[in-house]
Amino acid sequence: MLANRCASLVGFMVSIFAADSASADSLEKTLSPLAKKSIVYVEASYVDQTDGAVRPFVGTGFIISEGGYVLTAYHVVREWLKQSTADKKTHQMFGSIGGKYTISKYPLEIVNHDEKVDVALLKLQFSDDIKLSPAPLCLDYRPASGDRFVAFGFPLESDFQPTPGTIGSTTGEHGTWTASSDFTYGMSGGPVFNADGIIGLAKGGQKGEPALRWVIPIRHAQRLISLSDEAPRACTIKAATQEAVSSAATLNSFARTCLFQIGPKKDRREIFPISAPSMVGQPCQDGVGSMGQVVPDDSKALTRYTSTCEFLMGPKAGQTGSFPAAPKFLVEQMCWDGINSYGLGIPE
Repeated sequence: MLANRCASLVGFMVSIFAADSASADSLEKTLSPLAKKSIVYVEASYVDQTDGAVRPFVGTGFIISEGGYVLTAYHVVREWLKQSTADKKTHQMFGSIGGKYTISKYPLEIVNHDEKVDVALLKLQFSDDIKLSPAPLCLDYRPASGDRFVAFGFPLESDFQPTPGTIGSTTGEHGTWTASSDFTYGMSGGPVFNADGIIGLAKGGQKGEPALRWVIPIRHAQRLISLSDEAPRACTIKAATQEAVSSAATLNSFARTCLFQIGPKKDRREIFPISAPSMVGQPCQDGVGSMGQVVPDDSKALTRYTSTCEFLMGPKAGQTGSFPAAPKFLVEQMCWDGINSYGLGIPE
């Protein structure tokens, strides 16, 4: 009997790890439609101030307001800015929304820039009948080593492309984050997304170190963002679930209910009874493309629940524990002590 129960627990844990792996694979698929609506392919030519030659340049940006304001990396437009006023008119900058090879190209003007943090604010010149889709910005995001992200842009000769990666450290040069990713020339200035929204801009890498890249934190662009015509969209998940997780008491509780805000299950709630409970307010996903945030359980939707856990793995193996203050869990389903002991729910 004990062997069977341990096997059940192991099966549950394997399913959790498998779901986490699947969610990593689905992150690109989930975020790509959101990124494609706001991404801008930046292109122009400029007169090189050293030899007078006309040279092309390309980069990536993303829309932050319905009025057409666009963020990109300053180094993308640095050489273009050195031109004379006459040369700038001759070699106009253009932006294409959603793809490199779209029919419509819109003139771009530079509104302001910050060389120190390597960010520039541009503005699309477009007709009033076009509705733009600004990207959500996570200005309060603070990264941890190992956090996953997806960068989007137009690498080399390729069209719109997602490139996954992970945060390495927060001690890169000039306040950037180091990252392990494959983004390359053409992706500079492109949006770097986590499951909530844009956390930064793709910057580039270190010569001779193909696995090392830098990400400019989106919060470094706050001064320039404030110059746009409207407040930026907040992180998708955080804004949508603010009411559900507003109180401090709620934020300190655990639950198994996910309110999806991205993917096929958008705006739906789902309970995951076989999973270890997560703290309310934390990200959650179903492993097949839908992502959201943990919200308090609806007790009316839960049946066969208990507060008693029989620990089968970890330091408390062989013991039972009761958690009357925590949300109840299903009998014969996985439970844990919040640290490193796991077991199955038993009747009270």
